[in-house]
Amino acid sequence: MSKKSNNNYTKEFKLKAIKMYLDEGLSSYQVASNLNIKSKTQVINLGETISIEWRN
Repeated sequence: MSKKSNNNYTKEFKLKAIKMYLDEGLSSYQVASNLNIKSKTQVINLGETISIEWRN
């Protein structure tokens, strides 16, 4: 399963979503739909989270 039990996405899942968005050119809506994420806003938030994690 791609998610932890507390509904936080794993780093691998986040990277997959971001790669779909950036590398494959899918819209945030398409990524959300393909990965069963509740909303496109969550896809955008995943990108922000990954960006913050990489800086630390």
